[in-house]
Amino acid sequence: MTDDNTTGAPATQPLGAVSTSRVEAFSDGVFAIATTLLILEIAVPHVGEKGDLFRALFDLWPSYVSYAVSFVTIGLMWINHHYLIGLFARVDRPLLFLNLGLLAVIAFIPFPTGVLAEYLVDGDQQQLFAAATLYGVTMIGVSGFFLLLWMHVRRATGSLKNPAAAVPAAGRAIVFCLCALAAYLIAIAVGALAPVVSLVLFAAVASLFALGRYSR
Repeated sequence: MTDDNTTGAPATQPLGAVSTSRVEAFSDGVFAIATTLLILEIAVPHVGEKGDLFRALFDLWPSYVSYAVSFVTIGLMWINHHYLIGLFARVDRPLLFLNLGLLAVIAFIPFPTGVLAEYLVDGDQQQLFAAATLYGVTMIGVSGFFLLLWMHVRRATGSLKNPAAAVPAAGRAIVFCLCALAAYLIAIAVGALAPVVSLVLFAAVASLFALGRYSR
């Protein structure tokens, strides 16, 4: 009889653990679909034979702005997600469920983006505040799941490639996520008085993710 270990399978592989490649492949698919759906929220204008197409295209500027902010945000989230998953040698069940929660919110982003674009110009103060609040709450969901994921990094040292480097990185990332959550809450509160200002704050928080140094 041959020893089971001669098959090359690690003897200490925990029950229920899966490879990071499957998680990355599924996650990449969700991120890709979410970014693709953003552009579908921009409807092609129909102006008729004598309509002013240039004007109609210009009038879509709220959609362009919303698309740009959301695309950059999702793209930067993908970059940080790629870095986070890369810290793991294997993926345990808690990470799988937390990752699914994050992806659920990511996939939802095109909806508040479309609502925001719809009411950015034509909506009244209350409608724009509602649209901005929906967008802000969605971003809070994204930041919240990232916070939970980074907290899991600190706990799951046995699943990490290099715990000595990953744990301090997770500590810095947790602080950043808490700051992002606070910024989104402030942006929502500001939106009650000046919804347009809250949109500027949303873009500012997205730019912070672009720095990409908090987790390194």
